Formats: sequence, structure tokens, C-alpha cells
Amino acid sequence: MEGFESGWPGFFEVLRVYLSHFAGEKAASFSVMANTQAGQLSTWRRLTETLGLAGANVGEERSGPQQPERLSGMVERVRQDDKQRFVVLRLNAPAPGIALIGTYGTDGSANASMALYLYGDDAEQRAAEGEPKWRNWFGETFKHSR
Repeated sequence: MEGFESGWPGFFEVLRVYLSHFAGEKAASFSVMANTQAGQLSTWRRLTETLGLAGANVGEERSGPQQPERLSGMVERVRQDDKQRFVVLRLNAPAPGIALIGTYGTDGSANASMALYLYGDDAEQRAAEGEPKWRNWFGETFKHSR
């Protein structure tokens, strides 16, 4: 049961941010993931450094690189332990929304993942445009880590 429960904290944080800032708005979401043979810590470092999130602290405004799509927003939560590491951003770019970005370890490997929850009248269109860019980015960024 502990293993099952350990994956939920990030999603509960997404729910908290949604209820506080986006309740009732039109929404669309997608998630992307890459598996690596690297350890969780090195995968976390690569993920956060390339997205401009290394050393992120709650309450900070962060803005990442232009490619594949600039993520910019307020750091709402950071969590790190031996099983998972994640950061939750309340986004103002590429659109109003929430990003849950993190890693979790398995025996001898790690997964890097991102779930984007976008809100507003154009949320579906933005999600449809963003998903292939991010899927490609995750594949390219972590392909040499296998």
C-alpha cells in the first residue's frame, strides 16, 4: 500500500492549486514521460537544469528556456525523497495552468515525467500543440541516459 500511496502527493498538490486558482475553467491536459537507466538523482538534476528549475524554492517565479515551449510561473511546491522528486508550477506561460514535473526511481533506473494542466478557452488547442513538442523533447533529452 505504501508504494501505491507514495505517488499521490504531487497530484493532490495539483488539485489544491486547481481549486485555488482555476476551478470551473475549461481545461485540457497531457503527460509525457521518459525512462532512463540513470539514477533518480542524476535524472532529476538533468531535468531541472534543462528546464531552469534547478534549486527552485516555493514562492519563486521561474522561467525556462524557449524550447520546446517556455514554462513560466510560480513555484507552488517542491518535494524530494528517496522515491520521488517533483516541482509544481502555477503557470502563466505558455498558458494559465499547472505543471507537475518530476522523477521517480525504480530498481536501477528512473522515470522523468511532466503533466501539464492548461486552463482557458484555448486550453484544448494549446494542449494539442504542446504535447508533441514535449514528447519529442523528453525523448531527445533522455535518449542518451538509457
